[in-house]
Amino acid sequence: MNKIKDIFYNKNDIVIILAILAIASFLIWNRIDAIMDYPSKLIAANGQQSELEEEPSVEEPSTEEPEAEAPAPEQPATTPEAVVMYSVYIESGESLQSIGGKFADIGLFRSAEEFVKLANEMGITTKIRAGNFVMPSDSTPEEVMNILTKPGQ
Repeated sequence: MNKIKDIFYNKNDIVIILAILAIASFLIWNRIDAIMDYPSKLIAANGQQSELEEEPSVEEPSTEEPEAEAPAPEQPATTPEAVVMYSVYIESGESLQSIGGKFADIGLFRSAEEFVKLANEMGITTKIRAGNFVMPSDSTPEEVMNILTKPGQ
């Protein structure tokens, strides 16, 4: 009788593990589309459906003389089409100098030192969170700092 009970208990653990794995696999298989669509839905929810870029493209200034044209009507400095969204990833424990370098590379700060100086002035050197941040190209330095320290971003 004990032999039968031991076999049942030993085999029962394996059956439970296989059942849990089968259920988990089934749930993941059925929800994979929703799982993969989550980042785009998150960006859409924030109203930021522009193309993400890691590095800005830099245009060289033209040495040719521009042709005389009729003056164009005045437009705002940035139009929605002109705003580019940058994705910046900050690792946990990353130095302010390194973070500042990333923002200087995409043109939101003139230098990493400017980033560090502003972080010190605002008193947020220990409040900058790790993670992936989406920054519009027309963000001011203060807006960048607010995005980096705002909870729930």
